[in-house]
Amino acid sequence: MERERTIAKTVSVSGIGLHSGANARLTLKPAPPGSGIVFFRSDRAPALPIPARIDFVSDDRFATTLCRDGVEVATVEHFLAAAYGLEVDNLEAWIEGPEIPAGDGSARLFVELLTEAGVELQGQPRPVFSVPRPLEAVNHEARIIACPEAGANLFLEFKIAYPHLQISEQTFQLKLSPGDFRREIASARTYGFLENLAGLEAEGKGQGGSLENAILMSNGKVINPEGLRFPEELVRHKILDLIGDLALLGRRISGRVAAQYSGHFLNHQLVREMSKIMKP
Repeated sequence: MERERTIAKTVSVSGIGLHSGANARLTLKPAPPGSGIVFFRSDRAPALPIPARIDFVSDDRFATTLCRDGVEVATVEHFLAAAYGLEVDNLEAWIEGPEIPAGDGSARLFVELLTEAGVELQGQPRPVFSVPRPLEAVNHEARIIACPEAGANLFLEFKIAYPHLQISEQTFQLKLSPGDFRREIASARTYGFLENLAGLEAEGKGQGGSLENAILMSNGKVINPEGLRFPEELVRHKILDLIGDLALLGRRISGRVAAQYSGHFLNHQLVREMSKIMKP
């Protein structure tokens, strides 16, 4: 059985939050075996621990927000995807501000930060949740299903389409490993549509959004002057989000997860189904 891992040293980065528009500083610290990933708001006293677990999800509109006793940490999914993708099990994430810094809208910033921190093996065996039977969450045409799969890997499949916004079907499959996460997923940026910006602003979201930290589409075309990093960058980012949401189980997952038009709400529903049958 593989051993758990933490980071080797403390590292920090600052930036603006995608939805709040607020400045924030993220500091990562090593943590003991078995502690998982735990957030702390360093600008709030006392600094309560907020575990990166599904039970602490308070909002799934446009991003994943965690909350404990009224203290929130917003847009955690890109950072959690990087930690899961690079197989870091235990660390403390101290945040000065209400939201994780956006970086360029992908997980690249966090991959660089975790790489700078280094990885340290720990003595405790790494627990794994092996999907025992099909588990599903459905909402109209959107669905996500987890099934057993031979081996100890996580296989991911995703399909999206926005025909009303002139975006044809995109699909992507991935057998998750640190190397493939770095190459295929980490740099895929979050995205939005010019046609939907008014609704986003009405929800109080996207206050820190710009062409520096998001892909903006209009009438099926990319507004960002540099274009896309991958032909199917949008669906790759959906896989990035999915990995970050699956990390809220608090364990490595062995199985196959296939999603069609899913978002944070359904991703969280699937994790809750897993959590119900996960042994302590």
